[in-house]
Amino acid sequence: MSTNLEYITMSKVTLTSTNEQRLAAAAHLFALLSVVPLLGLFPTVGVYSRKKQTSPWVARQAIQAALFQVIAFNIVLVVLAVSVPVAIAGWTSRYS
Repeated sequence: MSTNLEYITMSKVTLTSTNEQRLAAAAHLFALLSVVPLLGLFPTVGVYSRKKQTSPWVARQAIQAALFQVIAFNIVLVVLAVSVPVAIAGWTSRYS
């Protein structure tokens, strides 16, 4: 016996084409594989702007990839901003 919650959840599921899935995967790969920080942001925003009218699912995936890259970059900056001064202070106090 299915509950109303299961029916509502299953009725909102939409299938996406293989091409849309590939574009969404490419957007995520651009964000993950960028060697230069935030360089992968440009292709993901390009995928978003190209597909925002025709495929909302791909556009949402591209925005998620771009946000992931921006957030990850900011986390790396914070970690470096804290760890580099601590490492320098430890290095100078050890050899002075």
